Amino acid sequence: MRKWIVIAVIAVVAVGVAAFLVSQLSGPKRGTVEWHKREYLKAYKSGMLAMFVDNHAPAGLQDAYWSRRHKRIEFHRQALIDAGVLGERVFIVSNRPPREVAKAFYEKMYDVFVYTNDPMSIPGIRDIGPDSVTVVGLADQMDKWNELIRKADVAENGK
Repeated sequence: MRKWIVIAVIAVVAVGVAAFLVSQLSGPKRGTVEWHKREYLKAYKSGMLAMFVDNHAPAGLQDAYWSRRHKRIEFHRQALIDAGVLGERVFIVSNRPPREVAKAFYEKMYDVFVYTNDPMSIPGIRDIGPDSVTVVGLADQMDKWNELIRKADVAENGK
């Protein structure tokens, strides 16, 4: 009789552990917004592999690794832009060179940035053109970044 009780307890524990593992390992379904968010953030995190590649891999392998990583980031970023989670806006700048505006934007961004546990809330510059700066960030925060770009585009002498 005790033998059956022990077997039943082991079976219940095994089923519980299996259910727990399935619930933990079965993340968001591929192609969903949550999946793109997770993969976008995972692609951004450098980790040990990136440090190893930077410090020990031959140049060709480094180029291939960083190119693949960049493509993954861009793929998931574009999916999040298409889903409306992230916004992308091209700001035309005319008073200062775009590189200087981008640098000033980053400096001013951290003055107004409100820290959250969501790394996606930090905007990024996707492109710097001959007369423009392209910013990607949370869609509902674009007005804030517009204001910062406008302030950064003011000529150094204030005119």
